[in-house]
Formats: sequence, C-alpha cells, structure tokens
Amino acid sequence: MRKRFAIIALLLGLASAYTALTPGEREARPSISWTAGLSQDRVEQVAAFHEWMKKTGRVDENGEPLFTVKLETADNQSTLIQAVSGMAGDLIDHVPVKRFAPMGVLEDITEFARENGLDPGSNYGAAGDLLMYGGRQYAYACNLAAPALLCNADLFRKYGMEPPPEEWTPEEFESIGLEFIRRANEGRPRQEVFFAGAMP
Repeated sequence: MRKRFAIIALLLGLASAYTALTPGEREARPSISWTAGLSQDRVEQVAAFHEWMKKTGRVDENGEPLFTVKLETADNQSTLIQAVSGMAGDLIDHVPVKRFAPMGVLEDITEFARENGLDPGSNYGAAGDLLMYGGRQYAYACNLAAPALLCNADLFRKYGMEPPPEEWTPEEFESIGLEFIRRANEGRPRQEVFFAGAMP
C-alpha cells in the first residue's frame, strides 16, 4: 500500500512540476474570468474597469492593471455546475424549470407561492407553464422577456412580396426568407440586404 501511495505521490509531483514549468497559456498578469452573457455592455464594463484600475493607481511597474478581467460566455455547462454546487447565480436570472426541476436542484415553491399570491396566475398567466413541472411550481416570473422578430412590411412590399403572417412554421420562415433575400439582392454584385439579424 505504501508503495502504491509513493508512486501516486511521485506522479502527482511530476505532473505538478510539469504544469508549473510549462508556460502554456500563462499570461504575464493574473486574470479573473467573468462568466456572463456576452454583450457589448460587458465588453465596455471590462474596459471601464481596467481604466479605473489605471486611474486609481492599481498598476504594475509598466503602468498596466495589476490583473485583467477576461469575459467568458455563460453556457449550459457552467449553469449546471453552479446548480449542483449550490452557487447558482445564473439560475436566479433565468430558470429553465423543465430542465432543472427533474434534476432536483430547484425548490418546490407551490405552497409558498399560493400563500403569498405568487402563483402563476398572479402576473402573466400565459407564462405559467414555464414556471411549472409535474404540476408543481418552481419559479416566479418576476423579469419576463419574450423574443420577437419585428418586420418592415413596407420593405416586403417594395420587393413585391406580402409581409409574413403573424404565425408561421420554421419551413415557412425559411422559404419566405430565401425568397426575400433573392428578390432584395437581385442585380447586386453581392448580398447587401438580409432577412433577419442576430436573434437573442
């Protein structure tokens, strides 16, 4: 047993030494990773923070900030890790109830919500199903958002098309979009008119 322990300790020691001596992706200054929804606001906030560090003298001998903040996008994996660790900041902002309730990482608030007027029917009834799993409530819609696609009906008419219907299937969306792009860019050397921009 001692021999096995000594071998494992030796291997871990060698791996540690290799890691410490290999520059790899090591940076000149320490960095803090900020996992957030990536947006222009976040980029500007990081730049402003670095400027603040410089203005307030939190710099090294070269006048650079003592450390940097690197942005990383929040993804499903980080949310899952937060959920099982009990430190789930991303779950507070947006709760995919149907995903996390079956895992047992969300608390059933059905009785509490009913007693305090926070049941799904108390604010936006159409979102009620998003808050429930198995007939039980796990969230409350306090900051509800719905993505939308705005349409410039005049632009469709300009290219000889009827504006899209209010409700459409993914197949209809694709065929209308392709036809719109074909008509709008006809005679142009390259595509200059697009059907839809980035969607949140």
